[in-house]
Amino acid sequence: NNKDNSHLLVGYENGSINIFDMKNKALIKNIENIHKTRIIQLEYILIEKNNIQLISTDEEGQVININSYNGFLSKKTAGNLIYKDTEPVYNIVKFKPFEDKKIIIFGFCSPSKICLYNYNTKLYPIIEIKKPKYAERDDIPDIDIGWSVPPLDESFIKNDKKLNNRILLVIGWGRVITINSIIIKGDNIRCEESIGFYKNNNPIIKIGFFSQSILYFFDENKQLKVINIAFCNKGPFDENKAINKNALVDEGKIVDKNIKYNIIKRSEERKFNNYKNYIIS
Repeated sequence: NNKDNSHLLVGYENGSINIFDMKNKALIKNIENIHKTRIIQLEYILIEKNNIQLISTDEEGQVININSYNGFLSKKTAGNLIYKDTEPVYNIVKFKPFEDKKIIIFGFCSPSKICLYNYNTKLYPIIEIKKPKYAERDDIPDIDIGWSVPPLDESFIKNDKKLNNRILLVIGWGRVITINSIIIKGDNIRCEESIGFYKNNNPIIKIGFFSQSILYFFDENKQLKVINIAFCNKGPFDENKAINKNALVDEGKIVDKNIKYNIIKRSEERKFNNYKNYIIS
């Protein structure tokens, strides 16, 4: 399961993938002929001596489940297309909710939609979330999944009632963070959309969980903020609703001016499904 972070996945512009053993500083697996174009994202399901399973995406909009059941020594590797988009697919997130179960949730983003899949020996679709109306630009959304208290009413918090953590999907799309609940009952997984939201002044570039209920994000101006999900506005996004100021834990931090990160935007002079990387430094 790569629990000790001993393997490095590298995807190349020609579509090939290499797996390196970081402890021994050696190439242990080369995977070719799965993708024909540039690899955009890679994530592992399993990396074991006798079993390699990966998720990969490319700039043609393909999401592929790669299997090499004979592991490092296998001469043949299978690639099963699980999703095909007209746009590149970015920002894969992986979440394993329970250590004693085989369930793994994968999410990935394109400029116009977000898709969640459940992996339990094979991949099953959970939900497809399309680009909302308030996302006016062509920025790529970012997502994360984690344990958190959901957005709560003020009266609930003041009464000091017991707070139960749930599995939440958070989406940063444009200036808005939406909070969605993932419900697992046995092998059945479903997503309850828009149980809460937070509105920022500028478009959000990166989002993620610091810890349970504590979320960080930074925007294209490098403003870093930290919020408590429990104090975010409850319910679907409402442009006219004032943001609960108690949600903000910390703000105004400027990310190190020397840091660089990618912003992927639609190239106006090319077709819709072509994007450019801009480095913000």
